[in-house]
Amino acid sequence: MADMTKPLANIGLTDPLPATDLFGGQPPTKRTGKKPRPYNDKLAEDICNRLMQGESLRQICAGNEPPAVRRTILYWLANKQEFRQLYAAAREIQADLLAEEILAIADQNEEDWLKKAKRGSIDEQLVFNTEHVQRAKLRIDARKWLIARLAPKKYGLVDGEGQPDNQQLAEPWQVQWLVGEENAG
Repeated sequence: MADMTKPLANIGLTDPLPATDLFGGQPPTKRTGKKPRPYNDKLAEDICNRLMQGESLRQICAGNEPPAVRRTILYWLANKQEFRQLYAAAREIQADLLAEEILAIADQNEEDWLKKAKRGSIDEQLVFNTEHVQRAKLRIDARKWLIARLAPKKYGLVDGEGQPDNQQLAEPWQVQWLVGEENAG
């Protein structure tokens, strides 16, 4: 196996690993060799209930007393059909809750307008709060992106046969780039 630190050393880096993993914890300094926790129905239900209530897997695995570590959950997903089905159902329900959140965010309009006074005047006028509206749009877009992946058959862009509609999913710049690649070949 090639030494991966040599190319990094050329640019002043020696450690190829990030300081934290994707779930916010510190990466192990050495492999412990521990096996994942044995499958437990009650624990699996607890994890899936928390997913259904809107918690992310990252939040579930973090905290003072997590029900299981990420590695255990991923092992169960890979090896336990029962857990895979429970997990998939929990994720679909989570997508439904996120869809309801989208409607709630879109309906919040009390902060869309602000009362502001002009300089040197005591008269107030209503001013459109662009920052609030843009933040709401960002929150909605993030949830739309996530639910399209959690429940693609229900919320994703699909063609008439239930397959992902790649033309709909691709951004215009991606389509232009792909067309350019075809013509360059």
